[in-house]
Formats: sequence, C-alpha cells, structure tokens
Amino acid sequence: MQADDPLRARAFQFWRNRLLPALTADATRPDAEAADTAKGDHDGAVVYASAAALEAVKWSCPGGVAALFDAGATSVKCLDDVPVGDYGGEADKQQSSEQAGELRRQDPATAYILIASHVAQYELQLRALLQAGQIRRVCLWLGLPDGIQHPPSAKEVHSAAADEPNSPVIVPDGGTLARWTVQMQTWYESSSTATVEPLVVEMHAAPALLWACVGRRFYVAPTCTQVFPALDVVADDPLAPVSNSFTEEQRIGMRDLGALLAVTLEELRYRGEFFVVGETAKYVAHQCHRQASHAATAAIAEGQDGELANAAVVIIDRTLDLVAPCWHQDNLLDQIYRVLHRRDVHDGSLDLSISASCLAASVEPQGIVPGKLCSIAHGLNEEAFDLFDAMAMSGQKDGLNLVRKTISDVITFENINAKIPRSMGRVTPALLNKLLSAFQDEREQKIRHAPLVETTAAVIQTLQESNKAMWDELAALEKTTSLCVGDAQQLAECLQGAVPKVNETGAVASRMRKSYTLKDAMLLALSAYSLGGEDLLLPEDLETLLVDRWFAAALAGSRAVLDGESNESEDIFRALNLCLNTPESTDEISEENKTAVVRERRARVEAWLERVRARLHEIARARTGLSTLGKLLREASLLPYTPFIQQLFEDIYSVSAGDELSQDLEHIPAGGTLGSYLSGFSRFLSSSKPRPGQYRRLVLCVVGGITFNEVRTVRELTMNESVIILSTDIATGNTMFRHVFSAPA
Repeated sequence: MQADDPLRARAFQFWRNRLLPALTADATRPDAEAADTAKGDHDGAVVYASAAALEAVKWSCPGGVAALFDAGATSVKCLDDVPVGDYGGEADKQQSSEQAGELRRQDPATAYILIASHVAQYELQLRALLQAGQIRRVCLWLGLPDGIQHPPSAKEVHSAAADEPNSPVIVPDGGTLARWTVQMQTWYESSSTATVEPLVVEMHAAPALLWACVGRRFYVAPTCTQVFPALDVVADDPLAPVSNSFTEEQRIGMRDLGALLAVTLEELRYRGEFFVVGETAKYVAHQCHRQASHAATAAIAEGQDGELANAAVVIIDRTLDLVAPCWHQDNLLDQIYRVLHRRDVHDGSLDLSISASCLAASVEPQGIVPGKLCSIAHGLNEEAFDLFDAMAMSGQKDGLNLVRKTISDVITFENINAKIPRSMGRVTPALLNKLLSAFQDEREQKIRHAPLVETTAAVIQTLQESNKAMWDELAALEKTTSLCVGDAQQLAECLQGAVPKVNETGAVASRMRKSYTLKDAMLLALSAYSLGGEDLLLPEDLETLLVDRWFAAALAGSRAVLDGESNESEDIFRALNLCLNTPESTDEISEENKTAVVRERRARVEAWLERVRARLHEIARARTGLSTLGKLLREASLLPYTPFIQQLFEDIYSVSAGDELSQDLEHIPAGGTLGSYLSGFSRFLSSSKPRPGQYRRLVLCVVGGITFNEVRTVRELTMNESVIILSTDIATGNTMFRHVFSAPA
C-alpha cells in the first residue's frame, strides 16, 4: 500500500483485518437451530448495505462485492430496497406478516448491516427486517460514531430489554447507539415468529464506509452527492461565524458533510487547520469543528489514541468555478461520466447505465444487488485501478491508448497465441469490440477481469454516443465562446447560435440538420456566466433575447412529446422534466386536453426560465469580493480560462514564510468566534496567520463535486506534497444542470 495514501491504507486494513475476517468466522459458525431442522444448515451471514455503503464496497474493498461472497456472505442486498410498510395503521400486523414472508428466503440468522450515514435514515428498513423474524443476530457496521448518530424516532422502547441482566446484547457505554439497540430488540420481540432467544446486536465502527476510493488520493463521498453550495449567500454579520441564509435542508447536508470530515480526519489521525473559500465551505468547517470531539471519542474507544499530525484542510465551493464541469473536458473519464447516464444519482451511486453487447452474456454472482447493469468500480483490482488512475491523469487520446494497451496485454497473458487486432493509430469502438470479443466465450476470464471488461464497455459506448452528442463540436464551441466573453455582442451570438432552431410552426427544426440540444445550450451559457463573472454579464436586452429562444425551444420539445414525435426535441423536453415536475407519459391525454396541457406547461416553462435567469446572475456573483482568486478569465489570451483550483494551489504553494496569506482563503480557527477575535489580536501583535502551504499534509474538500481533469491538475501541482482530494461527487455538466437549474422557486 502506498505510503502517500494513508486513507486508502486505513480502508485496506479495515476490510482485510476486520470485516472480511468477521464474515469468514461467521461462515464457519454452526447455526444450532437450523441444524435441528430438515432445512439444512444456514451458516454464514446475509449482508445488507445501504446504497452509499455499497459504493464504498465496490470502490474501496479489495475485490469489491465479490470479496464479501468469498468471505462467506450468502447474499449481498441493498438496504434501500428492503420493502417497508406504513406502520401504525390498522393494516400494520397484516403488512408485517406479508413482509416477513417476502424477506424470509432461507437466509442465515446472522445479518451484517452496513450503513454509511445515520441509522435513523433506515429505521423503517431495520424494523421490517427484524419483524420478519428470521434474523436473530445483527452486526451493525456504521460509518458515523455514536455521538453523531440521530436517535430513533419511535416512541415505544422496550425498557425490559435494556434492564435484563442476562441479555447478550453488546452495546457501547450508553449513548444513541444503546437506544438503537433497545429499539431493535423491541421490534424483534414484536415479531410473531420471534424465538425465545433474545436478539443479539453488535455495533462496530466502520469509517471506511464513508468514502469511495476512486483513484490514488482521490475519494468521493456517496452519502453527500446531494450536498451543493448555496447560491447567493452572504454573511449577514461580519462578526458572525457563518451566514443565516441557508435553508434547513442545506444545513442538514452541510452538517452531515462536516461530520464526515471530522470522522475522516480522526481516522487519518490528523489535527486539521481549516482554510475555506465560500460561505458553504465556511459552514462545513464550523460543523467539522463541532463534531470533532465525538469523532475523537469514537477513535479512542477503537484504540486509536495517540499523537495527531497537523494538516491543512482546504474547503472550497463548487459554485466558484462551474466552467470545468460544464465544458467537454479533454479527459476520457470526464467524457464517460458526461455521456453515459448515472444510475440512481440520488442515492449516491456511481454506476453507469451501459448496454454494450459484450456485457449481455456476463454472469453476476447470485444475490448481488439487482438492477445494477454495470459498474466501472475497480474494487482495488490492481490492473483496473492502475488503468483508472492513469486515465484520470491523461488526455482523451492517451486514455484510449491506455485502454487498448491494457486489454491487449491481458489477452496476451491469458492466451499467448492470441492475435491482437492491429491499430492504425486511432482507437475506435470497432477495435475495442474486437479486443473484447476474445472474452466473449470465456466466462472465467470475463469474471476474473470483470472491472477491465466493464470499463472497456463503458469506453466503447461513450465513443459511440459522443458522436451523436456532438462532443468535438461542443468542445470547439466552448473554446470559441470563452474568447468572446469580453465582447457582449459576440458572446450573445455564440450563445444564441447554440440554441436548437425552431421553425415558423413552432417545432424544432432538427430534422433539417444536426443541432445541439437545449441542455447543451444552457450549460454553455452557465459556463460563460461563471467564466466572465459579475463584470461581464450580458446586457439585459441580449439576455432577454437568449431566454426567449430557450423558451421557444423548450415549448417545441413539449409539443413533440404531446404529438408523439420521436426526435431530438423529445429528449430536450425530457431533460427538463426534473425541473418542471411534469410527467413524461402523455398516453392518456386526450386531444381536447392537449391544448390545456400545453398552456399549463407554457406557464411552467416561463416561470422556470425566470428562475434560471436569476441563477445565472447568482453564479456570476459567486466570486464577488475575492481579490486574488476573483477572476477566471485572462483577456487577450489564446487560453482565456484559468481554473479556480489551479489558481488556488499556485497561490497556496507560492506563499513563502514571510508572506501574508491571501485574504480570499479564510482561516477558520478551532475556537469559532472566539478564535476569530484571538486571530485579530495575534495580527495586532504582528503574529502571522497559519498558511496551508506550511503543512506537510493537506486535505482538499470540494463541496459540490470535482472533475477528473481538476484532480489531474491538483496532483500535477502537488507531486512533491502529501495531498488527499475529497469531493462530494464527480462533477459533470449533468450534475451542474440538476443542482443549479433544478432548484425549486
């Protein structure tokens, strides 16, 4: 394990030394009650994992989900998919009985339940499992410690279970988890099939469930994919530690991210010194300070007491630079995640929807999570991990050559006499399909190299879809647009030219020629507003004309759906359904009602576009007040765009010992408001602030997602430094469209 990636080393130790050996031990433990029946033995354990925990398994566990089966798990199921009922009603008992029959599938009596976030989020699922009556021993592996967990919401708690002196319940010293143990005992006892033996509950700390190890020193938090910086938030009071402008939903997400960071720093044995850019980042830093004591208490309980190493923790808001995710980057992994659809985005899944023919014959282990057609997660498989990491550090063409070379080497290794198709210098979908055909009838080889096969399939479909999506044309248009940002008239012409053309009948004229989608046109405008900032906004009349063209194109897409046409305009309208909250299906709409539906959708589109217009202005103001890092645009340059992250790290490591820290990078002391006053007193005494560049260790956290191209930039600028990159998500144009333009009024 690489010494410069301590978080991956800790995750590796957890899986190899704790969870997997525990599963193996249970696989050999006899089930006395099952042995006395005619049904046979039920050794082992069934694994239920939350959707976010499953991502951690697939990306951070050596061997991925297959490792759980190898260790003795009889099946691996998604906890989110457990059927739950409406408890408390008259049909409660009948519903519980039906669910018991559905959940009782000859599973073992031991259940390993992996939860990355709060146990309270899965209260209904846990109740359904325990009331089914099959499970008699629960091993809970939790990403968050006791002091951060939310208590159960149910009011009925069986006090006798907590007071029973001979109960085998294993609990920590009081706290929230002790209440959860009592609550689960109550649910188990209320089952009609419960045995006389009490339920055994074990609690285990599992911080490794919080992060998915995507690449070297690069991690994504599946539990926080919905966390995004609040727009147009300013500090109400210069002396206040954080703004009061956040909604409660935003606060919950930022508190969860702060807790996650606190646990991660404790797992790394780091004492963090926080530096932030952005109001959301500031709130997260304060929450991390608040939760640090709970994380430290949990670490001591796990025997991790010892010296802490100092580290700089830099937290930034994604909204400071939306150009990178909106643009079509020269990176194959960014292209894959931009072109292919993510499955189950809302539950943190990083899986991709792939229909490549080479995966049709693949056989997944029985019991694996249903519905996941393809995951390019490497599971720390050496060949897949090295390829994935190399792709992150390469341009698109170099990435394609890496894929071709890697799969050719594997084919040669498996069959030394195999003939490798020749390449004329360009890697095409046809060439990669020929290479994959070597695995078509070799089931064992396909399973052995599954991560590589699925990654190659993703590349094939990405290349095929990129031509339809006009990837190269859009990339060229984005560069042209960036050169026009300083000229309002030229910029308006570029943005208007990208909007799908609408003919005199009000229909999208996409049959005449190939055109961009409305979504692409709006993302182009979003990147231009983020690049230019508040000083280079379009004049009101030109902006109004642009929004009018969006309006006409959106309405044309609505009509296409109602008229039953199948063309690009239908895709345009479906891309907006999330924002409009309108159903896709129009099969049951009669002809006389279509006019009324169009009128209603017209009003909704108009209102939504007004919100989009306001959001564009908020994005343009995101860097207002920044001095050193306030501009992304280099005017009169052939490369006008300078990424915010690049500027940030150049600033961090260019500051020498005698220089003052840039005012844009705000230091958040551990003392909160008191710490701010003390910092001011230190300045009065000519004592300089701490600087992130003075620490040997640095943790970067991006709230709202990061692109692979940005990861490459950070790693190239910090090759001689120990830097860990944490992000709430993989940022793409699709995620930016959803977060920025899909917010409610």
